Amino acid sequence: PGMQLPLEVGANRCVWVHGISGRCEVNGERLEDGDGLGFVSHMMPGKLSDGVDERQSYPASLLVFDVPPLQQV
Repeated sequence: PGMQLPLEVGANRCVWVHGISGRCEVNGERLEDGDGLGFVSHMMPGKLSDGVDERQSYPASLLVFDVPPLQQV
């Protein structure tokens, strides 16, 4: 069972939660383990989403990246 993220993923947005296999979702499609970690590593540094309140019980390491759309090949 995956973790329910407390925010919606925009069209060009990557959501990554540290410590959960580098799980990354782009356009609602999940990039798995190694792909997620590698993908996100190129987007560093990230920033906490404005929609995430660190005082709530969500991980403080929840990062939201604005990324260019993935190219269709």
